[in-house]
Amino acid sequence: MRILIATGIYPPDVGGPAKYAKSLSEALQHAGHEVRVLSYKIEKHLPWGIRQLWYLARVFFVTPKIDVIIALDTVSVGFPAVISSFLWGKKIAIRTGGDFLWETYLERSGIKVPLPDFYEAIPRLSPKEKVISKIHQFILDYSDYIVFSTSWQRDIWSGFYKINPEKVRIIENCYYPKAQGNEPNEKIFLGAGRQITAKNFENIEAGFNKAEKDFPGIKLDTGSYTPEEYNEKLKSCYAVVAVSLSEISPNSILEAISYNKPFLLTKYHGIAKHLGKAGIIIDPNNVENIAQGFISLVDEENYKKEVEKIKKLSFTHSFDEIAEEFIKLLGTRF
Repeated sequence: MRILIATGIYPPDVGGPAKYAKSLSEALQHAGHEVRVLSYKIEKHLPWGIRQLWYLARVFFVTPKIDVIIALDTVSVGFPAVISSFLWGKKIAIRTGGDFLWETYLERSGIKVPLPDFYEAIPRLSPKEKVISKIHQFILDYSDYIVFSTSWQRDIWSGFYKINPEKVRIIENCYYPKAQGNEPNEKIFLGAGRQITAKNFENIEAGFNKAEKDFPGIKLDTGSYTPEEYNEKLKSCYAVVAVSLSEISPNSILEAISYNKPFLLTKYHGIAKHLGKAGIIIDPNNVENIAQGFISLVDEENYKKEVEKIKKLSFTHSFDEIAEEFIKLLGTRF
């Protein structure tokens, strides 16, 4: 099968979506398929709206040369890819990834509303946000399949958008096998990520500062790293922090579990069924709760208990399995 992966970012770009795109393309090639990746180039420097039109022109000329499209977001590449697939009569699966409407609202308003609450009582949207909402509905109407990584996000969207349930599939994120980490020499809490409102760094840092007053030896690392640098940081860190306003399927936590690293995780997340009782679950809008989360892991006995809980987590889901699920979804008649 000739497969086009449409993605906004791809290595050497940094981020979970870039890593996902590369790993999926490699797994599909390993399975014997011909894969082409079309990522943003000049589009990164163009205004919103213009970048989608430019990408549409690029994807339009590639589409007749492939059999199916896997688009790894909704608006940046998903919207142009759906138009091109419709015009050329090609199958397309859209993987939602995050939530562009919610993130755009957070950046504009600065209001720290979790994802479920945002859709429960939709706030007043700007003209741009209304357009994004209509784009979401468009891709839901005209794509062949909508792929969510969690049933949590599927259920949130189903309460707001009109979705044909026959189009919906769940293909979970990669859950990594256990790997060998390093014993931490310092109590470094690793919370690296994009500097956006959704990541909730303001509240995380406020909570950490409260905890640090009683435990001055602890450190919080919110730097920006390449995948290789991040992996080295992860192997040696004390714990991982993902107290975002919401996390659909947080790659940082899935990687932390593979190294048996304890973690602080927002209570608004979509991976509860795989966590059991592991992890310190936090209200992201409660600074005192965040501070107590840090403090609870500083305690060595409690820390050891968390490590033991995480060691018992054994669920895995490889990119080879993810690729197989996409191929099964899109058909093998080619």
